[in-house]
Amino acid sequence: MFNLKSWLALLAASATLSAASVIPNTVAKRDISCTFVISPSITPDPSTNLESELNWIFIRSLLDASPTGGPIHHAGSVIASVSDDGKYTVTDSEITSTGFTDEEVAATVTGFQGTTVTGLTTPAIDWTYESVVC
Repeated sequence: MFNLKSWLALLAASATLSAASVIPNTVAKRDISCTFVISPSITPDPSTNLESELNWIFIRSLLDASPTGGPIHHAGSVIASVSDDGKYTVTDSEITSTGFTDEEVAATVTGFQGTTVTGLTTPAIDWTYESVVC
């Protein structure tokens, strides 16, 4: 025979399990900060928006290394200085990526050292991560 209490309990349990499976994976705000020294293959045109270029380089590098392909958050790449030999010191902070722990973010980003990524400018600039510290 139909038992209303049992049916309602089953319905409530099913709804709870369903709701748990659709709750998005949220990332708590973190504060992983990194400093890069990167060198361009050619001298950038003075009209190039280098902060946009370097943001793209960083995001592309992290997306390529991400086990989930994103989403990624960071406060933005900021040029701290340019050396006499044309190397850029760049800082980035609040770096997070879904699927990464803080330690994995830092390990992944420091692993960029020695890699080269092609930028978006025309002519294309190849940017090499000379050093990375997080």
